[in-house]
Amino acid sequence: VCGFNATGLYANSAAFLLSGVGLCSDALLVLASDVTREGDRGMAFGLFQAATNAIAFLLFGLPSLFTVLLKVVPNPPIEVCLWYSFILTLVYFVLVYSVRMPAEAVASPKDPSPPMSQCTTNDDCSENGSDLDATLEAGNTPSTNDSEGRPSSRPCPESAPADCPFPVRAWRLFLSMPLVHELKMISDLPNLRRLYIAGVLLFFSGDVVFDLGSQYFRENLGLMPEHGLEQAEKVPGMLEHEQLVSVLTTLPPEIGIVPGAMLVGSLAKRLGSLRLLRWMIPVAALMTASGVVMRLVPRYWMVPIICLCLNYASLAANIPLKHLIIAAAPEGRVGEAMATFGMLNQAVGFTANAFVAASTPVLYTYLKKPLWIVYVIAGVLTLLGSIPVRRLESDESAVSDGGKGTAAAKEQTEDKGVTTEDDRHVVVIA
Repeated sequence: VCGFNATGLYANSAAFLLSGVGLCSDALLVLASDVTREGDRGMAFGLFQAATNAIAFLLFGLPSLFTVLLKVVPNPPIEVCLWYSFILTLVYFVLVYSVRMPAEAVASPKDPSPPMSQCTTNDDCSENGSDLDATLEAGNTPSTNDSEGRPSSRPCPESAPADCPFPVRAWRLFLSMPLVHELKMISDLPNLRRLYIAGVLLFFSGDVVFDLGSQYFRENLGLMPEHGLEQAEKVPGMLEHEQLVSVLTTLPPEIGIVPGAMLVGSLAKRLGSLRLLRWMIPVAALMTASGVVMRLVPRYWMVPIICLCLNYASLAANIPLKHLIIAAAPEGRVGEAMATFGMLNQAVGFTANAFVAASTPVLYTYLKKPLWIVYVIAGVLTLLGSIPVRRLESDESAVSDGGKGTAAAKEQTEDKGVTTEDDRHVVVIA
């Protein structure tokens, strides 16, 4: 639309920025959760992940395979690629606007009144393990009068902000600001905070090995001569070998993860996402560290195997963990919780890039072909993600913000492999 000039480049960057906001906040995943019956949401998350990879393979992987590697079809001009992308965007919007909420969700809207805490005094709250701040965050406004009708020392109600002192109003305005409001939600909800910490560890590990993957494979396959890329361009067949590595890195793992995502979704429905996540994190740590094998067996056929292991390791964070975050989010704030998680992931990605840029030169100073060490470190960090997840079991006395949740430890008493109704009854919102 804007042409092949600086204006078109700026417009393209702005479009990527806007689309990235939606992708990072997992808006489609939240919508998929809204239109799915509670008992099927664990499986729906797995199917969503499988469908995403299958569609990406069919729409982008296969065309790249036929044009770049096999050269069955000549490379299309850039205008054809742009029109192809534009048509897919139109189809996307048509499909999104065709989504309809289930009839039961429309016919039986949730009670708009704010949920009330089960505890009436501070003593009761402390005995039941409830958090007053979490109760306030969920929309419960404590009474401004004490038992004798005198004004209490608690902050004035939200309904009369003009009657509040200026410092109180300024503090409320600060807490309602973007980013601050989300950070307060994290601090008020311990279980949600633990899930975020686990997600940060898992995504940081995945981002680090993803950033180094291309260099790591080329280095062990002898595609990075010691005298730099200028010498590599003069080596016959070097470009074809690099294209082969790129294809092996993306296409086989992209289609190979589809059955794995469907299996994880099915297990999430039968076992519950919390129990499944506790089992998957050690397996994900082992799969992340499997990149070390490439240093011992530097073969082309090892590239898709390692990439497939890394993709399967990412399923722990993309299916059961995200399902638990949605289950642990307060009523009416699911989208906000997922957007906050996406914001943290973007910060984690930036930190991972900085870590790679800072640590790689140091490793090459003392070791030859040292990138295998990063895979070991990433595996250990992934395993550390099980610590905050295990701590979810200790909240036996916690009370949810609506008095409806049960303790996370209830999953331990029901560890019989039966079909779970939904993990909202497993992860307490407190």
